[in-house]
Amino acid sequence: MSRIFTTSFASVYPHYVAKVEKKGRTKAELDEVIEWLTGYDESALAEHLTAGTTFEDFFAQARLNPNASAIKGLVCGVRVEEIEDPLMQKIRYLDKLVGERWDRPGLGDWDVRALVGHTSRALLTVESYLARPAAAVEIETAAEYFRAARPVAAGDEVTQRGRDAGAALADYLPTRTFELAVHTADLAVALGEAPDVPGPAAAQALGIV
Repeated sequence: MSRIFTTSFASVYPHYVAKVEKKGRTKAELDEVIEWLTGYDESALAEHLTAGTTFEDFFAQARLNPNASAIKGLVCGVRVEEIEDPLMQKIRYLDKLVGERWDRPGLGDWDVRALVGHTSRALLTVESYLARPAAAVEIETAAEYFRAARPVAAGDEVTQRGRDAGAALADYLPTRTFELAVHTADLAVALGEAPDVPGPAAAQALGIV
C-alpha cells in the first residue's frame, strides 16, 4: 500500500493551494476543480479537511466525475490513464488537474524537487570524487563520515544546494532515467537475463524517443 493512501488530505491540500497560486490561480478555483472531480462542495470539502480524512477515505466517499477517465497525460513520467490501482489513479487525476508533485513536502525544509536534487547529487559527487582521489584517508568508516558530516548537513548551505539541484532537474532528470532504462536492458541482454525495466522508467524513456 502506498503511504499516500493513509496520508490525510488536509496535510497535502495547502500544497495544492500553493501550486495553483504559483500559476496565478486561486484557492477558489482549486476548490472548483476538486468539486468537479469528487463532487465535494465547499462545505463537504471543509468537513474532510477538518476531520483529517485520509486520501483513501476521501476518494471512497467521493462521487467521481464520470468524465474523469478523460484525464490523460504524464504525472512524474507515468501515464495517468495506464495506472492500474483505482485509488492511485484517482489521486493522480487530481495531481494532473492541479499540477505535478514536485512541490509536495519532501524532508525538512526541502520539497520533493529539492529532495530528489539532493539525492541525485549523491551520484554526481561520486563521479566528481573518483576523478580526484584523496592523497590520504582521513575518515576510515561510513559511520565516522556521517558523524563528521552531520553539522555541515544541518546548515543552510546544504539546504540551498538541494534546492538548486532540484531546480535543474526538469531537463536533466529525464535524460538520466532514459540512460538507466536503456542500459539496464542492455546489461540484461548481455548477461542473458530477461530485461525488467520498471514501468514508470520505461514510460518516461519511451516518451523521450
